Amino acid sequence: KFLPEKTESIHYTTMTEDQAEIYEKTKSGFRNMILQQLDSEGISKSQIMILQGLSQLRQLANHPRMVDPEYAGESGKFRDVFHKVETALAENHKILIFSSFVKHLDIFKKKFEHMGLPFAYLDGNQKPIGYTVEICQEIAQHIKTALKLPKLDVRYNPTTSATRMVSP
Repeated sequence: KFLPEKTESIHYTTMTEDQAEIYEKTKSGFRNMILQQLDSEGISKSQIMILQGLSQLRQLANHPRMVDPEYAGESGKFRDVFHKVETALAENHKILIFSSFVKHLDIFKKKFEHMGLPFAYLDGNQKPIGYTVEICQEIAQHIKTALKLPKLDVRYNPTTSATRMVSP
């Protein structure tokens, strides 16, 4: 068996004040643009804008730096997830962090580097090291099944030693 037994827990978090302000401003802007486009062009021509808005709001909820690299404030979700990561590390657990956004993983990477914490970073661009492609694909399939995400694109992720998995 490649992965530890699955235990799910849902943790609610609150955006920081700055983050919430940016989120609300962006949400209002997209809502206005979408309503205008719906009136002028109809639903079929508005679907892409709706998806862009939802994607940008998801990114802002994770960390505003994903949308604005110059954002210097904090993210409530990132702060809370990183606290859980620190707790798990203090208990000598190995952690696997998943995200559908490479930009989100990059923010974690920079935090680990800044704090001098050891980590391995995989975003699908690396080649497997010490594992055959077949084993990596089998592990990826187990991850997809365990997370119930059949369309998840997981490539070459050696997850055999992680005792904690986080999907912020």
